[in-house]
Amino acid sequence: MGVHVVSPAWVLQSAKLGRQERCLHLSADALRSLPVKLPVMHEAHCSLGESAAAHASSAKERAADAHVWQALLDQADQRASAMSHHQTPANLLEGVVWTVTDPTKYARLDTFNEHPGSHCQWQGDGDGDIVPDSDDEEDAATQQGSSSIGTAVPSFAADASSASGGRMSAGEWDYVMVMAPALTVLFPADAAGALCPVSRTLRIQPPGLSRRQLLAFLHAFYQEELTASEMAEALQGGLRCSLEVRGALLAGRRVRRGDLLGSRRSLEGLSRVSRSRNASVYELELSC
Repeated sequence: MGVHVVSPAWVLQSAKLGRQERCLHLSADALRSLPVKLPVMHEAHCSLGESAAAHASSAKERAADAHVWQALLDQADQRASAMSHHQTPANLLEGVVWTVTDPTKYARLDTFNEHPGSHCQWQGDGDGDIVPDSDDEEDAATQQGSSSIGTAVPSFAADASSASGGRMSAGEWDYVMVMAPALTVLFPADAAGALCPVSRTLRIQPPGLSRRQLLAFLHAFYQEELTASEMAEALQGGLRCSLEVRGALLAGRRVRRGDLLGSRRSLEGLSRVSRSRNASVYELELSC
């Protein structure tokens, strides 16, 4: 390649045209004599600086995200190890007297009757029958049925049990019942059971699920309004559901889930669906 002496005007014209493939050696005296910096050289330096800054910024962001995810993973591992040693009870909210459509402040503890669902067996309700899985359980169910018939409690005893209950204290409200990561509840959709149960899952935060939180969860569900598809399903369901939804549509009002329960709104408790002691799926039991 030949070496030639060029003028400053040639250098500026070459820089303006973008001829970057030309090689140019400048002395310090010639560089000081140029009136302005070369645009191409300036853009090259800017692009290199911006790419380096963007790379450094992305590296910092990746490092920060890695720290956040690692903290979340450590927290999840600690929570899982702490809750894996706890077993879920077979029944929840035993002894709580409450109507699910009423505010939770009206809930009280029944101190007379330890098992509030037992009076359904005295009334001969078919929902309280025990389905035996073996001969031993069948004999136990027979003995329990005979003993319950012999010790039937009159109706005024139930009134006395309701009168003996009192409002729950702060400690009873905040009593932790379940320490599982989540709790799934199967809600009765209507009074007669013509509609399929609806499931809802409640995420549990440490230290665990209290009576207050579970009652609020149950009450919030029956305050929800039915969607259009659910109303169409209710119209095709039982007679009671159809009449309730039809009357609401004619009156131009919304239908809440609790409206389909009729008089079946009294809390009996929640029973664990699975026999596994670590299962967290429960069925809500209601009575009139």
